[in-house]
Amino acid sequence: MTACVLDASVTLSWIFEDEVIPAGEEIFRQAYEHGVLVPAIWPVEVANVLLQAGKRGRIDDARLTEWLVILTNIPTTMEDRPPRDTFETIVPLARAQGLTACDASYLDLAMRHKLPLATKDAALRTAAQRVGVDVLPA
Repeated sequence: MTACVLDASVTLSWIFEDEVIPAGEEIFRQAYEHGVLVPAIWPVEVANVLLQAGKRGRIDDARLTEWLVILTNIPTTMEDRPPRDTFETIVPLARAQGLTACDASYLDLAMRHKLPLATKDAALRTAAQRVGVDVLPA
């Protein structure tokens, strides 16, 4: 059983103390116990933020490496879809809901797999609620 569709904003809330959310520990525990579903963009988004944070001195190399190991050990199912799906499904969803294509990829996964969505992003939370996707408390 997969716990939820996990986005980068919640993932990063586990790493950066100034981004902690009240439900973060519970989502982390559920992720480790039950696994998460993510779009193919998730590891790239997370890695990019961590690399930028390293350049800015927000995270040191040891902590960055530690978190990469932790994230690698979360049971993660990553869905990689062909470009045609992005163009025919994600782009219209993003337009209809006023989202970025990246955010729409998380919403699309949650909709298709009927899973709750773990996100801190206000626009994504609102769009998910509009289309009937459960959103985990942030």
